[in-house]
Amino acid sequence: MMIQDTVTITPGIACGQVVIPPSKSIAHRALICAALAGEGQVSMLCRMPYNEDIDATMDCLRALGVRMTETREPSGDTRQVVVYGCGGQWTKEGEPLSCRESGSTLRFMLPLCLMSDAPRTLMGSEKLLSRPLDDYRALLSGRGCTRTEDGLCLGGGATVRGGTFSLTGKSSSQFVTGLLFVLPLLGQDSVIELAAPPESRSYIDMTISVLARFGVRAAWQSDTRLFVPGGQTYLAADMDIDGDASGAAFFYALGRIGTQNNVNVVCPVSEDIKQGDVICSELLAIMAAATPDDLPVISLADCPDLGPMLFCAAAALQGAVFTHADRLRLKESDRVAAMVQELEAFGAVCTVCDGIDGGTVTILPPSEGLHAPATTLHGHNDHRIVMSLSVLSACLKDTTPVTIDDAHAIKKSFPDFFARLRRLGVSVVVN
Repeated sequence: MMIQDTVTITPGIACGQVVIPPSKSIAHRALICAALAGEGQVSMLCRMPYNEDIDATMDCLRALGVRMTETREPSGDTRQVVVYGCGGQWTKEGEPLSCRESGSTLRFMLPLCLMSDAPRTLMGSEKLLSRPLDDYRALLSGRGCTRTEDGLCLGGGATVRGGTFSLTGKSSSQFVTGLLFVLPLLGQDSVIELAAPPESRSYIDMTISVLARFGVRAAWQSDTRLFVPGGQTYLAADMDIDGDASGAAFFYALGRIGTQNNVNVVCPVSEDIKQGDVICSELLAIMAAATPDDLPVISLADCPDLGPMLFCAAAALQGAVFTHADRLRLKESDRVAAMVQELEAFGAVCTVCDGIDGGTVTILPPSEGLHAPATTLHGHNDHRIVMSLSVLSACLKDTTPVTIDDAHAIKKSFPDFFARLRRLGVSVVVN
């Protein structure tokens, strides 16, 4: 049964400093690389975030036999995780892998499971298991993968082998990342061929950078071709997980949309691990400087996770045209349809043109300005929608409280999001 808890935001002034929690995207990758380090090698991963997606990846690795210990760090917001490498030699068979609602976990675990000939079951929410896995179809052909009441059941049989892997290039970068974890350990060199330059390339580049931290090489040979030498060995590495650029976006927007707000965002990042969502503050500045007669055109191809927050910013500022929005339909919810529905409740004018420039969404503010919705907003059980609507609600000039359901969804990526809003002076009541 769906949990219909709510959060009520009363518009006001937000001031102060907010330190952004660590990146779950980097954390997923670091955990898996540390697990793939050679037998007996130990990695210490510091500033590991607490959220349901990272818990899912840790649970799945443990179900494969990876040993980990964790200790809460002094801040109380993060943990130190010690991972004992096993070189991809899984020591547990038969235990199901619970991916919860984490698309990254599911897509990263499938290739890892193929390193063993044992059958596996990957479990997750109904929405997660319905998300497309087309680019793994060829990879799974020797094993069979069927959907049952228990989850995705991967048959026993042939293990993954090196070679050439052809992907469409239009699907999630997570498919490429899943392969990049496994291919270096195989006996022969491999090539990943994409039919077109990939969207969300920054996430693939992030994977390559994290692999390098653990002594593994992979490189682009062209915009559509990745070369991965075989016969490599993961080495243990100690890491501090960088701040989450995706999470920072909500607070950059809070400071930009609310004209009286004064929010100082602290998000430590490394030079060698690039996060595509760092572009958020630049995009918000462009949107704030726009005019109704000269709307900015913003591609979401490399930053789809920013979509919901940028849609809200467009509705509150001068408006914008967003291209390459189709992939937002394949997230935790159909984020295009969901955001159009909720923004129209504020009075925003939204136009969707499927199939044009990868899916185009135009968001315009109403001439009289945004108003508080007349009824409870729907969070669509989607963490980014709940957080985006919360920020927009906090910035309204109308001081009428706004209520959003599915408030629990933030636990997926940013469990203390509401607490951090409160520390900035925003009135937040969770029911």
